[in-house]
Amino acid sequence: MARSLSRAHRLAVGCLVPLFALAFYAACSSSPSNAPPPPPGGFGDGGGGGTKHDATTTKKDSGATSHDSGHPKDTGHDVGTIADATGGGAGDAAPNTPCTADDQCSSKVCKSVVDAGKPKDGGLGCAGPGSHCECQPPTCTDGVQNEGETDIDCGGGHCAPCKDGDTCLVGHQDCVSGECGIGTQGGACNAADAGPSGCTCQAPTCDDGVKNGTESDTDCGNSGTCPVGESCPKCTGCTTGKKCAQPPDCISVTCTASVCACPPGMTEASTSLNIPYCIDAYEATYTQYTAFKNAHNISEQPAYCAWNLTYSPTANFPQLPEWSNNPVTNVNWCDAYMYCHTSGKHLCGQIANPAAGVNEGDPIDPSNANVATKDEWYNACSDQGQNAFPYGVTYHPDFCNGADSAAQRFKEYLICNSITPTFPSPVPTVCAGETLDGYTDAGACLSPPDFYEADCIGGTSNVLYDMSGNVAEWEDSCTSNSADAGETDTCNVRGGSFLTPQAGLTCATSAAQPPLSRDATRNDVGIRCCL
Repeated sequence: MARSLSRAHRLAVGCLVPLFALAFYAACSSSPSNAPPPPPGGFGDGGGGGTKHDATTTKKDSGATSHDSGHPKDTGHDVGTIADATGGGAGDAAPNTPCTADDQCSSKVCKSVVDAGKPKDGGLGCAGPGSHCECQPPTCTDGVQNEGETDIDCGGGHCAPCKDGDTCLVGHQDCVSGECGIGTQGGACNAADAGPSGCTCQAPTCDDGVKNGTESDTDCGNSGTCPVGESCPKCTGCTTGKKCAQPPDCISVTCTASVCACPPGMTEASTSLNIPYCIDAYEATYTQYTAFKNAHNISEQPAYCAWNLTYSPTANFPQLPEWSNNPVTNVNWCDAYMYCHTSGKHLCGQIANPAAGVNEGDPIDPSNANVATKDEWYNACSDQGQNAFPYGVTYHPDFCNGADSAAQRFKEYLICNSITPTFPSPVPTVCAGETLDGYTDAGACLSPPDFYEADCIGGTSNVLYDMSGNVAEWEDSCTSNSADAGETDTCNVRGGSFLTPQAGLTCATSAAQPPLSRDATRNDVGIRCCL
């Protein structure tokens, strides 16, 4: 990534090129269950009026006589009966109690134990002559809703969760999706969120606040297997810090130790809302921008960039070989927007906040440009709004490459002494660690002022360089992003440049760093992306 004018070693000069007005900025870079109680009455007590085998009647009576001689069939309201799970008072006989029909049993399952294979529906099976049936214990595979199940053979905290559309009471124990009623987020269904289908298991969505479907973390990722009975949507990638199983689960396409991380060349910016994101550690280089330009067509641009007919910078392009790792400049807002977009990132804008309906990559209203809970660029630079400059609260002219910096004073020194800067041979292509930048003076002179790039770091990360000075950076913060927006709409540029004095080198926007029209190109404005 693009590094600033000089590195951590003492520099004799700040990346000078023969074209002084265009060259005094960054030179070298390195890419850097608890089951609910049973239904009222439990599973039967065998009690009530009548006996199970009355010698005088020889009829079986399970507490609610079914076939008593001379009496109509008892519907289960005899003294001593207990209501079944539906509240109808039908059956209360415990398992292993003789029966002739399902509704005599607390489990609702009366099954022949002698005449194997006969039906258990109270027809010719258990009610027929010669049969001997008993109430069966409830199970999660008997095809009957019993033992606290919220639907047939599912729910209740002891059977498998129910599929979409089945009846439920509490999402986290009754439903595969975790949603019992609309918006319950794993909790109990109530009238307010039951929806048109009542208390039923809902299909998973990417905004239900529950980790379900194929998600690797709540409402994001897609590495899981869709459970039987579910219809699973494909959710977007997870942000930094969320769980992942494979790279595609993450917006960054970087899954490290099962957690989404920033990709190489980017660093994590923390927020007070605990919504981290990634930001480029360095400004975009000529090498990186050239690769983008050669691989993409202007037809990919949004409608409000239809006026932009080329991605070529308006000056200093193609770049000199020794500029390959310098920050690209002379690009307009649309160039910057597309460079970030096509690399899987976005031009820094508003901090994503799904709870507030703000998505990753949304633009930031210029009126919120200096609000750390909303603006990605400002939050990263100011360490969540704590500092005026990336390195602290107090201005230091020689920490970053601004108009007052040692690098620019040395440029003036050389000019005043008629000293022509030259490149060393061979020209370094990258500065490993903190080596000297790519220019030396050609004649004897007094020692130049000190300048250390290592000081121009800070914000929310100790590897976030040149947020102040060097080159200013476009931001996705414009007066309009509608389809009819045009080249004259103005957009924010951030951080100031090597031409900017103290007032414009702050993290916050101000009159000292005014917005530019979308089509503007300058030799001190470049690109930094977020993710």
